[in-house]
Amino acid sequence: MSRRLSMPERHPSKLAFLNDRSGSRITPQQTRNLIRNIVGKEIQQKSD
Repeated sequence: MSRRLSMPERHPSKLAFLNDRSGSRITPQQTRNLIRNIVGKEIQQKSD
């Protein structure tokens, strides 16, 4: 059974913050990948 992350509603101010920080547009897919990467690292650290 795959675990799915529930995606919150879009918050334009948060996306604008990410876009300003990166200097380029961040796509929703990149945002999801970043979240998965962070969550994966947290889970890995807990299991160590």
